[in-house]
Amino acid sequence: MNRQNATLRRAWSAWSLLALLTAAAAQERAPSPEAPAPQLAPPADVSDWQSRDDEGRWSLIVESLVGKEPGAIAQWIPFLARERAHRQLEWIITTRSLGTTDALTALFEADTPGWLRAAAWRVESLDSHNRDGAKTLIEKKPGLYVAWVQQHRAAVSLAAHKLADRLKEQNPALPAADVVERYAPPWTPADMYGPLAIAAAAQPLPQGRRAVQGMLYEQQVERAIDAMATRLRRPSGATDTLAKIAAGANERLALHAILAFSNLASNEVPDRALFGIAADTTRTTARREAAFLGATYGSPMRVFVHLHEVAKLPADPHWTTALSRLSELGNGFTVLHLRGIGARPSLTQAQSALLDAHAQKIDERAKIEVRDMTTRSRAWIEYAAYADLQCASIEGPLARWTIATLRGGLDQEQMRSTLEAIRDQYEADPEATTLFGDLGQRVREYAKRVLE
Repeated sequence: MNRQNATLRRAWSAWSLLALLTAAAAQERAPSPEAPAPQLAPPADVSDWQSRDDEGRWSLIVESLVGKEPGAIAQWIPFLARERAHRQLEWIITTRSLGTTDALTALFEADTPGWLRAAAWRVESLDSHNRDGAKTLIEKKPGLYVAWVQQHRAAVSLAAHKLADRLKEQNPALPAADVVERYAPPWTPADMYGPLAIAAAAQPLPQGRRAVQGMLYEQQVERAIDAMATRLRRPSGATDTLAKIAAGANERLALHAILAFSNLASNEVPDRALFGIAADTTRTTARREAAFLGATYGSPMRVFVHLHEVAKLPADPHWTTALSRLSELGNGFTVLHLRGIGARPSLTQAQSALLDAHAQKIDERAKIEVRDMTTRSRAWIEYAAYADLQCASIEGPLARWTIATLRGGLDQEQMRSTLEAIRDQYEADPEATTLFGDLGQRVREYAKRVLE
C-alpha cells in the first residue's frame, strides 16, 4: 500500500467520524471514506453563480459539499469548465484530493495560463493518483513544461525539477520564450500559506456572496490549511501554525486545523496539545471531540497508552472514540484489557456489549498478527517501555503480555535477530520524552528480557 494513500485513507476516516459534528458546529466540509461520489447537481441558478465574485462562488461550492463524500466535488467540475471558472478549478486542485483529477484535465484542455503551475503543484500531491495524473498531462507537452520550469527554476519544487530534468533527456522541442511567458508563474509560499499567519483576523464571508478588498475570510484560511495538508512536503513550522489555529478563538478554523492533522505523519501531530484541548471543559464539545480524534494520529506510543487509559473510564466523554480507535490500533493486549473492563458489574448492558464488539474485532486481527510478530516487535516493546516510564496504570499487565507474547514468537523467521538489533542498537526519538528514565535504555532492556 502506498504510504501517502494510506495517510489519505486514514484522513478520510477521521473526517467521516466528525462529519455531522463539524457541520453542525461550524458548517465545515467533512470528507469521509472513499466511496462512489453521490449525484450532486451544479447550481441550478446560473444567474446566482454569475452574481457572485470568486470567493462567493467558492462559498457556494463548499456549502453544497457539507456532509457529502469527498468525491462529490467532481460533480462541479464540468460546470466550472463550462463557466470558465478557472480560479475555482485551481482552488480545487490545490485543496482537494479525491475525485478531482478532472479539474486539472479541464485546465489543460482549455490551455489556461494556470494549468502548468497547477500541474507542477500536483506533482507534490500527497495522493499518488493526483501525482500520476499531473505527470501524464505534463508528458503530453514536455517541451513546454521543461521551458516553463527553466524560466521559473528558483520557484518550483524539487519534484517538479526532477520531472523536468527527466523530460529534458528526451530532447523535446522547446517553445519560444514569448510562448512560455503566456503561462502563469508558480505559486509562492505567500500565495498558498499567507493567510495562516493572520488567521486570527479572519471573518465569515458576508452572506457568502462577495468579498471586501483588504479583508481576510475564513474560507481563505481553510484553503491554506487544506493546501498544506494535502502536500507531500510542508513549509517549516506548519505543525506549530496549525496548533495555534487549533487553540485559537475561531471555532470554525480550529476544527478545520484539527482535522487537518489526520493528513500529517504521526511525528507532525502535536498529540499532547490536542489531548489537552480535548480535556479542557471550557472548550466546545465539537472542538474537544475533534481534538481527541486528531490527537490519536500522533505518537503511536503515547496514543496507545492514552487510549487504553481512557478505555477504563466509561464516563469519559471520549470513551466511545477511544474504543473506536483501539479497534484500529489495538493488539492482543487490548483484547484482554477490554474484556477485563467489560466484566465489571457496574457497566450497563450497552457498555458491556460495545466493549465486547470492539474486543472481538481486534481479536480477529490479533490472531493474524501473532503469526508474524517480527515487524511488530519494535512497536510493542516501545508501548510497554513507554507505559513503564510513564507509570501508566497498564504498565504491569502490558509488560507481562509483551514479554510473554514475543518470547512465544522467537522461533519466527528473523525474530531473534530483530530483537538482538533492538537490544544492541535502539535509539529513541529525541522528542519521545517520558516522566521517568531514558526511553531508549528501557526499550533495550525489554528486548534483552524477551531474549533471556
